[in-house]
Amino acid sequence: MPRLKVTFRGLVLALILAALPVMGPAAPVPEIAAIANQVQGANSTPAIDSFQDFLGSLPVNYGDQRGWSGTTPQPHLLAARTTIYNHLSALLTPYGGAVSYQNFTYYGYPGRNIVGVLPGRDPGNTQQYVLGAHYDAVNNPGVSDNASGVAGVLEAARVLSRYAFNATLVFIAFDLEEKGLWGSSVYASAAKSRGDNIQGMISLDMIVYNHVQNNRVEICRGYDANSTPLMNELALVYADYTPLTPNPRPNVWGSDHNSFADEGYPAVLVIEELTPSNTPRNPYYHQSTDFYLDSNGLPNLYGGLEYIDFDYAEEMTRGAVAWMAGEAGLVPVPAACLLFATGIAGLWGWRRLRGR
Repeated sequence: MPRLKVTFRGLVLALILAALPVMGPAAPVPEIAAIANQVQGANSTPAIDSFQDFLGSLPVNYGDQRGWSGTTPQPHLLAARTTIYNHLSALLTPYGGAVSYQNFTYYGYPGRNIVGVLPGRDPGNTQQYVLGAHYDAVNNPGVSDNASGVAGVLEAARVLSRYAFNATLVFIAFDLEEKGLWGSSVYASAAKSRGDNIQGMISLDMIVYNHVQNNRVEICRGYDANSTPLMNELALVYADYTPLTPNPRPNVWGSDHNSFADEGYPAVLVIEELTPSNTPRNPYYHQSTDFYLDSNGLPNLYGGLEYIDFDYAEEMTRGAVAWMAGEAGLVPVPAACLLFATGIAGLWGWRRLRGR
């Protein structure tokens, strides 16, 4: 009697499954949490060792302009290039990393990407994980769009460079995004030609304006279904390692992740809250009011609150760091060192809960 036999097998399977422990959501990995929790939105030390420090070192204040006069880069854009290069060099070279310029000309514009590479420790591992942000603006201070993303990349490089990974980590500041994703297109195309084994790319683009304190992070792919697994995976990472509410969104293409997706690489955008039509809710988007400090050196305001939310930026950056650390294959460290790092991270988390 085949029907009865199948039913019996189903009953046995049900009993076996019922006896197994119920699996809940994946818990954060302690080693990865210890790394991610070292991300600092702001602190009071004189050293350049927080998101706020990196952001404030860039031309992002009232009246600054990081764009182009015709095909000539504005002085603040040139200053940003030098500052970002120097920061990445100081962060990566002591740990075996290297920083270089990628020069290119696109429609007469002399562009320059800044590329920092932290090589993996496993010589047989060719995998790369890329974190990028564009540093040009639309002839405005562009503190959110997108000095904020650059500061996130630099803070991520500061934290991750202290650790060893089997795979290679790449940190990039792209030029000419506002002209049509040109800098990232040049880089991604060259990477494809070289045969770079890029397993995933995150574009940080606008990560400091916390719309009505919603604590929401948009995690977006373009029109490529190939990036769907990465989008969903990153949403889980943000849920596990940050208090932000992740919102996966397909068909959002207008940032540097799209250049990598066009070359077949999985790539996503991490950005502040968007409207249903995929435009930023940021009230100062592409405006001269997108600045950090006013002419009196005071923080820019919106709705009675400081426009730049460093706690929010910390969490936006922390999720990206957790993803890179988790994917790249952390090289084990002695237990004593791990205990120390975990203790420091825990102390910092306690300070955050207590308030700065």
